Amino acid sequence: MPKLLFDENLSEAVVDAISDLFPRSVHLRPLGLGGASDAEVWETAKKLGLILVTRDYDFQIMSVMHGHPPKVIHLDAFNPSNADVIRILRRHATDIGRFAEDAESSFLGLRIR
Repeated sequence: MPKLLFDENLSEAVVDAISDLFPRSVHLRPLGLGGASDAEVWETAKKLGLILVTRDYDFQIMSVMHGHPPKVIHLDAFNPSNADVIRILRRHATDIGRFAEDAESSFLGLRIR
């Protein structure tokens, strides 16, 4: 399974909760990137070969403008709970795996309802 980098707008608790499906995934804060600019986050994901998971629409724009790497998973929701985020990632684990392997795709949007 792919390794994910969770943006600051998502809880660090999500990383542990999905570690069985996405081992070696990380959050920005333990990397010392709390408060980092979008450009720093983008470059870190790219350098480390991680798929960026975010709720920030700016990364959708960056993905369209620059392509990949890094690939971006955008969680479309207003203030979702950790349980909502975990549920959507678990529900779409197979889709995320396919997205990671697809050489053409750079952006995956997942709507949390």
